[in-house]
Amino acid sequence: MTNLSLSLSLYLSIVTALVTIPVLYQNAGWLLPTVAFIVVGIVSGCSASFVCEVLSDQSRRRPSHEKIEFGSLAESFFSRRWRIPLHVWLYLSLQTVNIASIILSIQSMDRMLVSLAGRTCGVEFYPKFQWTCVIAADMQETSMGASPFGSVYMLFTLGFLVTIGIVGPLGFLRLVDNAIVQIASIAALVIITIGWMVTFGQLGLSAERLPAVSSDGGQVVGTVLFNYAFITTVPSWINSKQPSVSARKSIWWSIGVSTLLYILLGILGAMAIDLPKQGDILSALEARLHDNMFIRISSYVFPIAVLITSIPVFTIVVRYNLVRGQLAGKVMANFLAGVLPWIVAIPFQSGDLLMTMMNWASLFFNSAINFILPFIMYLLYRRRSSFPALSLRASSSSKFHGRCHLPSAP
Repeated sequence: MTNLSLSLSLYLSIVTALVTIPVLYQNAGWLLPTVAFIVVGIVSGCSASFVCEVLSDQSRRRPSHEKIEFGSLAESFFSRRWRIPLHVWLYLSLQTVNIASIILSIQSMDRMLVSLAGRTCGVEFYPKFQWTCVIAADMQETSMGASPFGSVYMLFTLGFLVTIGIVGPLGFLRLVDNAIVQIASIAALVIITIGWMVTFGQLGLSAERLPAVSSDGGQVVGTVLFNYAFITTVPSWINSKQPSVSARKSIWWSIGVSTLLYILLGILGAMAIDLPKQGDILSALEARLHDNMFIRISSYVFPIAVLITSIPVFTIVVRYNLVRGQLAGKVMANFLAGVLPWIVAIPFQSGDLLMTMMNWASLFFNSAINFILPFIMYLLYRRRSSFPALSLRASSSSKFHGRCHLPSAP
């Protein structure tokens, strides 16, 4: 089978807020975001590698059939009084990324409906409670925001209903059952991203749109961290990947390719077109090049590719952690993993709250659980271990077949 691990790892790094990266660059300048992507990319690779090392050691100590998730791995290093707080923090970290993916997918789906059907509708609950519709002419006359509904708050939209109809069934599958869909979606995303870059070049690049440094850089750290918040999913991926797949190569190649695409997309997109502070590159391209065939096709394909890659996998990983950590039964785990995020996403479907949520969620939840806890676990593991320096590699001959390989003890 095609390298499953590369597909899953790449998706985890690339799709969460891809369309907002050029906006980030234009608002903050090119220097700070570029440095942040490189530094955080390296840190995330080390963090994922440390989780893999620790997971290998735990695999040696437990029955071979037992699946170890991130929550169970973390609690093995702390006393029992930390068990519930650790799992709650993990749940919030995973679900903030999932909710952001849900919101971006809903907004993209609503824009796709406007492009295909000429309109999208939904139930507005603030400032008025009413059925409201947006047509293509309305979008051309108003500012290029992320949602066609602007700043009004929606109870649900047609994009919301279509998105949940496509994604809902996939969230109840196993992670490995999504493999083929993941690979196809990642291929579509890479093609779309490269196509956007070509389009940027055709539009013409202006350095005046992209200063080196800007005063509006307050959301850089949180937004960049959010795009690398995949560390907590590493154990679930390792449990599902093929034994012949190299964990080390998959992790670092995925991060490297994703980081390069982030930086190129951010710089070229910010230099090519004026972007709204609360919008995204896809809505800006649609407004500027609505007759361009590639842009029209990408506006149809992108929301489907994003929602299929990101949302079901995070839903499955959350469910795995709840069930295998013995925190909830299957029914409650399915509700907490697959239903509650859609309810929480409702007030964020429109308006300008998404970037604020991503920034604060990254700082409070994702940074600690993805970039601090793995280093703590690794230091505690090294203190306990009597082994010499260990290396992260995958080997089909390893007795820890299918996980990160550790050499046999001397």
